[in-house]
Amino acid sequence: MVRPFAVVAGVLALVALAQQQPPAEPPKPEEPKPEAPAKPVYSFQGKPLKLEFSCKDDDIAAFGLTCTPEEPCEAYLELAAVEALGNRVFLTGNIHTSAVTLWSVLLTSEDAGKSWMEMGERMRSTGLEQIQFLDFEHGWIGGQQLLA
Repeated sequence: MVRPFAVVAGVLALVALAQQQPPAEPPKPEEPKPEAPAKPVYSFQGKPLKLEFSCKDDDIAAFGLTCTPEEPCEAYLELAAVEALGNRVFLTGNIHTSAVTLWSVLLTSEDAGKSWMEMGERMRSTGLEQIQFLDFEHGWIGGQQLLA
C-alpha cells in the first residue's frame, strides 16, 4: 500500500513546484509548417500515362537488382483492378521489374479519368490486386506484401 501514497506524494510535490514557478510566457505564434511536396497530376491525352519513378541505392540492394546508370533496370506499371463510383475512378496495381514487385500503386481520378493522382503513399514490395466500393464512404482495396 506504499505505492499509491508515493504516487500521490509525487503528484502533490509536482503541483507545489508548479505553483512556485514564475508564470509561463505566452505561446509564440506557430511557425508555418513546411508544405509537403505536391503530388504530380497526370493528364490523359490519348497516350499512355508515365508515372514518375526512380529507385534509390538501398532499394536496388534490397530488391536484389543489379541496375546501373549505364544499364538501368526496366520497370513496368501493371494495373490490376479498376472501380468507378460516379465521376471517381480508382486504379490499383504495382510497379515491378521482370523479376520482382517493387511498389504498390493506387491512382484516383475525380473527373472520370481525364486527370489522375496517386492516392496515399506507395508500399514497398506490395501489389494491390482488388478494389471494391459499396458507396461513397465504404470500400476496400486488397493486395499482398510480397517481401518482408
